[in-house]
Amino acid sequence: MRRPLILLCVILLVGLVTSCQLPEGQPLLYQGQISAQVSDAALSHPDSLPRGLVVYLIDDQAAAAEELATPARLKEALNAQTVSAWDDVVTLDNASPLAALVIHDSAWPLVDGDWLAQAYRRGVVVAVFSVYAPELTAMLGDPCLAQDGFASEPYPGAFYVIASRLLLGEPDDVALIEAANPCGGDSVAGVEHPTSFSRSGASNALTDSSDFDTFVQIPTSKIAAVQEARLDFER
Repeated sequence: MRRPLILLCVILLVGLVTSCQLPEGQPLLYQGQISAQVSDAALSHPDSLPRGLVVYLIDDQAAAAEELATPARLKEALNAQTVSAWDDVVTLDNASPLAALVIHDSAWPLVDGDWLAQAYRRGVVVAVFSVYAPELTAMLGDPCLAQDGFASEPYPGAFYVIASRLLLGEPDDVALIEAANPCGGDSVAGVEHPTSFSRSGASNALTDSSDFDTFVQIPTSKIAAVQEARLDFER
């Protein structure tokens, strides 16, 4: 089974934002308190269905033709609710905030980029089928996600890209870091309080059931990591 390319970064910072690639199975250790530790092994062994609302956006005709990432399989694996209109995504999120949004490439033209970027910044895990990272990056307004060529190489067939980002802290500090939008190693002047920041991404081919089984494990683990980071930061 091919292993997905996984990029993880989770740190606690005061005025410093860092991005990094985590070696397989090794938690990121940062001097001082750790907001969360997520290993590659955790991504491979989710314990249960995701805790939170997962929505699958796919065109009706594509849903009928899709053989691998079908609404039924997403429902079984992620308890995902399938919709075919962007307004339904927004309505569901207003009723109960999304934990993850999975977007089929057939529905990519329907996406409201501003809304998606805001959701991504509040911790919603975003997964897309057959949309390359540079295009996803532009939609999310996060150029750091595609650094070092992440998920930009052509796949021979269908594939997935998954991204998550979470920044926690005092509103003034969060605003300063968002405005600076650094990719790593840059000091952000004026940040005065502890701030928890994480960014992660994964990509892989999606050509058979084995690939699909690997795919569904990753949003589950990323959702859990976001929820754990929130809890740890609030302690």
